[in-house]
Amino acid sequence: MSGLTPKRVEFKFSEYLSKGFELFKKDMGTFILAFIFAGILSIIPFFIFLAFGNFIKIARKINYGQQTSATEIFNFDDIGVHFKLFLILLAAIALIEIPVILFIPKFDQSNETPTYFSILFPVFFFGIFIAIYYFLLKAYYVVALISLENVKSIKEAWNISKEMTKGNLLMLFLFAMVTSFIGQIGIIACGIGLIISAPLTYVLQYVSYEDGIQQI
Repeated sequence: MSGLTPKRVEFKFSEYLSKGFELFKKDMGTFILAFIFAGILSIIPFFIFLAFGNFIKIARKINYGQQTSATEIFNFDDIGVHFKLFLILLAAIALIEIPVILFIPKFDQSNETPTYFSILFPVFFFGIFIAIYYFLLKAYYVVALISLENVKSIKEAWNISKEMTKGNLLMLFLFAMVTSFIGQIGIIACGIGLIISAPLTYVLQYVSYEDGIQQI
């Protein structure tokens, strides 16, 4: 067990944005280089969670004034639990695709779309979309709990994250939209600014993780 006390946390939206910007300016060079290294590591798909987890570890060290290096992205200490998390994600995607495939109608010789399909499919697709976002938001703190607090059980990390996110799903969704928009700003700026805006979004997420964890 981790020794953490699962409970609903206060999600401080504006505070995370301001503190995230300040932290990013504290060591911009390391954050940018770490993000580039994370991108290289993530070329192999099942290293995606590991790369992000190592990035927020680096962010924590910078936040607390500890010595760190962007090369710590290539730390494989947590590879086992992150690989399990990746497999769970693949299984979840497969489970979602099964009802989608079954829902697609078999067309008759005229290749006309059945009336029921035209009516029900948008509703069905919207329901799937809502379900995916719900579970992603409930799992918001999972990677942070594994990487920052050394929680080795995915089930335990999920249960803790479920409690932490209670009553905060709307705020989490808005925060995700804002950080996503910030990340897209770099693309709008002819792609050049992406090398700054993208790692900044990771830092903003780290600040939200750190505060949430400190509350429990």
